[in-house]
Amino acid sequence: MESVDTNNNLKCANNNYVYIMMTLEETPFGFSCQTVKEAFSVKLYPNPASEELYIELEEPWRSEQITITIYQASGTKIYTSRTKHLSCHIATANWPPGLYYVEIVQGPQKVIQKVIKL
Repeated sequence: MESVDTNNNLKCANNNYVYIMMTLEETPFGFSCQTVKEAFSVKLYPNPASEELYIELEEPWRSEQITITIYQASGTKIYTSRTKHLSCHIATANWPPGLYYVEIVQGPQKVIQKVIKL
């Protein structure tokens, strides 16, 4: 991470942001914070990947169209797909080795996970 913007959002290279999914719950003493990763679970395997990357989504993802976008660590978008299926596989054989970010979006829900390509 390189810097923080005026709203204290973490910024990475090329002005890409790090998104963290969480919910705020009101309590008698203020607000508490809890991640919702479990509610919208994503399985990526194998990780590290060499020829193919498999993506499996849990049941809460079923209701709407899902957008899968993959970025290189530099922020360059290398793959985008839309689906209503809970599983898919992506050929990775032609990707250069390195770190990639898999972004899965459905409406307001967004999960980003890292994957390494050998």
